[in-house]
Amino acid sequence: MKKRTLAAITLLFFIPSFSSPTLEQQTFVQGQSLVLSVQVLDELGNPVEGVLVHFCDETDGITIGEDYSNVEGFASVLWDTSNASIGEHKIHIWNEEDPSIFVERSDTYVYVVILSQAKLVLSVSSPNTVKPGEEFEVKVSVSNIGGAEALFVEAYVKGIRKSLGNITGGSTSKASFKIRAEEIPGNYTLKVEVRAKEKETGRILLVSEEVSYRVKRTGIGLSIYAPSSVKEGSTFNYSVLVRNLGEDILSFELTVKLKGAFPSLIEKSGSVGANGLSRFEFSALTKSRDEVIITAEVRSGDLRDVATKTIKVIRRSSPQETAPQPSDQSEDKSEPDEAKNNSEISIGQIKGENRSFSRSEISSIEGEGEENLSIEAIEEGSSHRSSIISPLMLGICVLVLFSFVRRLWEVDRP
Repeated sequence: MKKRTLAAITLLFFIPSFSSPTLEQQTFVQGQSLVLSVQVLDELGNPVEGVLVHFCDETDGITIGEDYSNVEGFASVLWDTSNASIGEHKIHIWNEEDPSIFVERSDTYVYVVILSQAKLVLSVSSPNTVKPGEEFEVKVSVSNIGGAEALFVEAYVKGIRKSLGNITGGSTSKASFKIRAEEIPGNYTLKVEVRAKEKETGRILLVSEEVSYRVKRTGIGLSIYAPSSVKEGSTFNYSVLVRNLGEDILSFELTVKLKGAFPSLIEKSGSVGANGLSRFEFSALTKSRDEVIITAEVRSGDLRDVATKTIKVIRRSSPQETAPQPSDQSEDKSEPDEAKNNSEISIGQIKGENRSFSRSEISSIEGEGEENLSIEAIEEGSSHRSSIISPLMLGICVLVLFSFVRRLWEVDRP
């Protein structure tokens, strides 16, 4: 009687059959359908037909199936791994002894590993709010929580593609994208899509996620409130208003520069709520004789605004410019009026160009001596007439002038 032996070969759809028995561990993905095949050979290596072969998964304790060997000695069964446990499996393959065809019992074992399917999990991180036209970052993280390897993983965001390579089971790969926000405030969505291929099966893997963000209204404004004109050398008040034109609280730095006034530089900082304003009150001393220019600048991040205010300076008038001038007298006025005018001119000369006197001061001047006033008048007259007026006429003129001046003071005295 010839002794006939059994050889086991494992096969996977789309993978060529092995040419010899193998006990080498192989890896498959849960859900795959595997072809387990054995070849029955005699002692001389010739195929034996009609031998019943059994297939059993000893790991899960289930019978996979049985088959008779064909003319080439092969017996095969189809194993659906959808319900197979994850991990290593010991497959027992054997045939019953059949004396009628001179076949003894023979056993062989095949070890395979069942992996869970590749499963991609996408995580996207991006800001909830952005400014109009701002460039912001979208971070993409792709994890393979399955067992099978994911090949050729690629991420897509707004037409931008980035490769994440191959991701084995339990691994993570990351990428980031720079996205430009819309110019118009409002609510927007962004779709992130990841594509890959499962290694063992060629199955297409696709996962996507939409994230929402808001383009917020932003802006900062500045105003200066000040008088249109100030007097030279005077102190004036002015105020600066900082306005938040956006939807979030703003922290800002304020700089105020003055040209033609003191202090010339003021720096302040503060914060203002959404759609709110902050007011600053200042005082300054005028130094310029022409104009004062106030320039204010406010900054908050990349937001900036500048305001300018020009104030006219009114010059102070000197006493000489503001002193009343004697009115023109007509030729037909009486002699006392002319004498009165002459006395005012004389008193004006006593006052001097840069000084004015009150009535009481004039009285004190009179009390100091009427002779001084008379002598001054005589000296003025004598400078022009000394050559033609005799001493007698000079005395008469002095007496007449003194009389008119005396009468004038008595009339004006309260």
